[in-house]
Amino acid sequence: LQRQEHRDLLFTPQLTPGSQAHQSLLAETTNYGFLLPLEQGVSHEVSWALTPPPAMNWTAAGAFVEEDGTLPGTGIPKGTVAFEGHPNIIWTMNRERGRMMLFGTQLLPGYDVKAHNLAVRFLYDAWKTFG
Repeated sequence: LQRQEHRDLLFTPQLTPGSQAHQSLLAETTNYGFLLPLEQGVSHEVSWALTPPPAMNWTAAGAFVEEDGTLPGTGIPKGTVAFEGHPNIIWTMNRERGRMMLFGTQLLPGYDVKAHNLAVRFLYDAWKTFG
């Protein structure tokens, strides 16, 4: 990541809006739903359904938020890249705001409702406070 054009790829949407690839990204809610709370006893695909789909894309680094307020209740601003990992890790970064937030655990299995919702709450509070 020593060259500017490589760093730019982290924040450059890779999918053409309206393309088949972009529509597939939006149709599979797990591509962005990890930024939303889980409901106890409800599968993450069901609890994350948003209508209309959020203004999201994909970069070389992960899910990309294209509009403020597109993920209701998260406080995640446009221009933010986010990714989740195993075991119950979520991070976000926003170049324009100069902010990066990381929530990590050592808890398995993934999608633990309590850990996940704690991570989502942490991100919300962090973006609200420091974003």
